[in-house]
Amino acid sequence: MSIYNISMTQIEAFLAVVRYRNLSRASKALYISHSTLIKKLKHMEQVLEFPLYTRGKQGIELTKEGAYLALHLTAVCEEYQKAVEYAKNIHTSIKQTMQFVVPSAFDADENFEMTAEIIREFGRAHPEILINMVLDSYSDLRQAVRMRTFDIAFAPDFVLSGLTGIETRPISNMKQYIAMSTKLQSARKKELDFKQLEDKVFYRILISDIDHERQMFFEECERYGFRPKQVDFINDFQTFMHNIKEGLGVSICGRVKNYDENVNIKYYPLPDSDDPPKVVAAFCGEQRTTAVQLFLDFYERYEEEQKESASAP
Repeated sequence: MSIYNISMTQIEAFLAVVRYRNLSRASKALYISHSTLIKKLKHMEQVLEFPLYTRGKQGIELTKEGAYLALHLTAVCEEYQKAVEYAKNIHTSIKQTMQFVVPSAFDADENFEMTAEIIREFGRAHPEILINMVLDSYSDLRQAVRMRTFDIAFAPDFVLSGLTGIETRPISNMKQYIAMSTKLQSARKKELDFKQLEDKVFYRILISDIDHERQMFFEECERYGFRPKQVDFINDFQTFMHNIKEGLGVSICGRVKNYDENVNIKYYPLPDSDDPPKVVAAFCGEQRTTAVQLFLDFYERYEEEQKESASAP
């Protein structure tokens, strides 16, 4: 077996099938014929020497090998795309480039929808600025902020806690949920009994200090009237979501959209807090560049327009 005989277009075809779980929809999404898609998948299976999927009554079902490969290839392709985009930015001649750092869950977590809209509107208002979006894990995002290798970081305020030399602007309040797979018996109930969570394993995405974060998490759970038996920390978003959807544990997190249309994750909203976590825009207070100031001026106008729109009869 030689993995070098597998092309990126074949990997792209496989991941499209993983996403849509339907060969016709996958081929349409890739703008290729059904037969071409099948050829790409068969070539991969021949090189790998194991089947990637089977066809069942419910549509495409991944084999265990295919599911494992899909999980890791998705992460690899995301890194590849980031590298290509960065190389393009180096090559592109443009007046100014801004580097925005966001969590790896940025495109999936509903808590970042307003942030995404603001970034899009800023890009439309300033086409002369090339926005380079970098998706990082929480720990890598903190490191980028600490090392000042960014223009603006958009993240939950608790991710940036304790970092010095930065200023922040609040973007939106975050809505938190108890997330669990519908495979779990607890998910069959309309309302969640917090006491039933005490025997569950909870997953959290690691930020920096495991011992400190574990203690803070236990204190958060106790405010809701329970203390879980165990909390495990995971570095990357893909593994985190995989463990939740497989019913290996539960989590307190935002609602994830469009992660996998074939897997149901139930979300129980947590009670509103007087001081909810917030998505913030962070920047270097000591070295505020012209581009950063441009964004802050734009955001100030955007906020004013939103307030006027909300108060209009």
